[in-house]
Amino acid sequence: MKMEKKTCQIIDIIKSIFYKTSFLFLLVFTFWNCCGDNPIEPKQEDKGEYTIQAKYQSIRSYPEGGGIFIISIIPQNDFAGTVKLRLEADPALKASLKKSDLDNNNRVAEIIISPDKNIEINNYIISIIATHSGKEKRVQVEVELFDWTQGGIETALIKRDEFKKWLVSQNSKYNSIFNQPDKFYHTYPQILIVEHYTFLTDDYEVRICYHVMVPPDDWSFIRIRKRNSLEAEFAAKRESNGTIKSIPLTEYPTLFGY
Repeated sequence: MKMEKKTCQIIDIIKSIFYKTSFLFLLVFTFWNCCGDNPIEPKQEDKGEYTIQAKYQSIRSYPEGGGIFIISIIPQNDFAGTVKLRLEADPALKASLKKSDLDNNNRVAEIIISPDKNIEINNYIISIIATHSGKEKRVQVEVELFDWTQGGIETALIKRDEFKKWLVSQNSKYNSIFNQPDKFYHTYPQILIVEHYTFLTDDYEVRICYHVMVPPDDWSFIRIRKRNSLEAEFAAKRESNGTIKSIPLTEYPTLFGY
């Protein structure tokens, strides 16, 4: 009996030590997460109101081409939480969201399309469904497909690279736009004389347009937008004689509202 009693006492002591140690560990862990260098941010509950919109309602594209829509939310003062985005689109468009969660700090998302080579020439609707606080909002945009074949981009790359030395001297961060693009396409299919191209990298959307003429009429333009930004941030024009100057964004040539 004495042995059993002593054994029970030992077990009780071990249990006491275990419980105290566990409590101390939990206390330290909680303090570390609350007061350390990387505190855990509480997830904000969805509440409040917002609007969602597309920067432009339609774009032109073609089989094996491309295109980009810019979607943004405008939160009201009482807004909090996350807006979840998803798409409804014909699979042949190969439409994808670069970012599917928007909030007060991240208000802009992009839809990238890469139409299949066998896609039917037609007009297509993409629906963007935004969910917040259990409620859905919908925005629709349209893709107009043209029977157009993408040619080489050698001339467009030459025209882009003619800006390199000057542009990098203005801001060294733009050096990366002169790497091989992840995606490129005619911005406006079936438009000739002034050629328009879009290049996409991880960081930037770069547009180039140039006049297909001989000097002194072979001018060119460049426009740069940071990815997941609502507006472009820089534009410039190169004259036939090689002179380059920055221009207001509104002076960059655009067609069809985008």
